[in-house]
Amino acid sequence: MLKAFNSKGLIELFEEGDTRRIDKRWHAKCLKILDLLDMASDPGDLEKLHGFHPLKGERLGTYAMSVTANWRVTFRFDENHVIDIDLEDYH
Repeated sequence: MLKAFNSKGLIELFEEGDTRRIDKRWHAKCLKILDLLDMASDPGDLEKLHGFHPLKGERLGTYAMSVTANWRVTFRFDENHVIDIDLEDYH
């Protein structure tokens, strides 16, 4: 279940289905990722999905799913909840 967003654009997209904060070309992909995250309770639920990967180094414990090129939806798990959901280019 989605619990805490860092991105206003992603929360608007998830709750309202639209936002001006995120490129329209990415809306469908971001919504698909958010729906998958909403059903997930731990990283194991996502590990076989294309584009899912754990981050390393200082970002250990954070996971990402590819949206396009360098852009990723990043997030962490807190018990059975997905938190710190963001859309970022961390490369």
